[in-house]
Amino acid sequence: MRIGVSYIPSHQPNYLEADMKYLKEIGCTDVLFALQENHFQWLNGAVRFGPKIAKDNGLRPTAVIWGYANTTGGGRSSKVMLENPDMWRCGEDGMPYSSGYPDPRMCFNNPKAVSLYTEYVRRCWNNGFEGILIDEPSPQDCFCTRCRRKFAEVFGKNLVEDKNSEDYKSFQQNTVIEFVSASCASIKGVNEKMETSLCMMPCDKPLFEKMATIEHLDVFATDPYWLRPVNELSFEDAIEVTRYAKSLAKNNNKSFQLYLGCFGISAGLEEKIFSGSKILIQKSEPDSVITWSLRGGIGLADPEECDRPEIAWDQIVRLYRDLSHSQEL
Repeated sequence: MRIGVSYIPSHQPNYLEADMKYLKEIGCTDVLFALQENHFQWLNGAVRFGPKIAKDNGLRPTAVIWGYANTTGGGRSSKVMLENPDMWRCGEDGMPYSSGYPDPRMCFNNPKAVSLYTEYVRRCWNNGFEGILIDEPSPQDCFCTRCRRKFAEVFGKNLVEDKNSEDYKSFQQNTVIEFVSASCASIKGVNEKMETSLCMMPCDKPLFEKMATIEHLDVFATDPYWLRPVNELSFEDAIEVTRYAKSLAKNNNKSFQLYLGCFGISAGLEEKIFSGSKILIQKSEPDSVITWSLRGGIGLADPEECDRPEIAWDQIVRLYRDLSHSQEL
């Protein structure tokens, strides 16, 4: 079983070197670089130096375009959305809007969604990253011209007038599935050797079955962060959704990856990070595990940072050393 951590990187080689040495020391085999769009512009040392330094320390570097176009995953700070307002989702009045969020998000049906993403992927491959994670894509609400036209072509109806129907729900689900499928194909188009992985949130479980069948997808994952109250997920739910995701991965000849949570954890719950993660791993036998995020999210904005990040992170270190030792026996 491969073991890794998500890593929001520095742009300076000396800090990258120290962090990679540390990850190797605690038992990691992999490191997932969480690259914001700014890492490709001004802070590009993370992209230029990171993969080589990781490999020199015995780690396999992969990347997630974290918060791409303010839409998938977190870490939203998007140059793409600033420069391409035509990509914004639109409200029922047809005007661009931020979908109730503090930042604009892209329409999955916009052709730029995949084409601009591919440019980031190409830079990742050219600099030595070996895989790309598509992080937490979720159905959208968008009433732009493209979405209206496509809905009319498929269902012969008006998108706004039909917004509460099952057809509307199906349309929005298929839209995100098509985006992920096109993104995986584009990654393989950059280089066939580049690993494609997808992490789906438990709240999007109705999409799991179709997502797991995507042709160009190599790794299917889920992130049952049961210790974060905002997720409204019991530990029993976490076990169930993890095992379900594992079965879909196996049935579709994908590797299964499990995400463990070490961010936004309240004081007093830290011990459950270790004990709960051990049970989840035992129940699902993943091919790989990734913890989000390094050192308990220290330095991130609330609610990403654990209440006691050092104490929370110690539980992951304990877990990883335990896993590494058992695999050596």
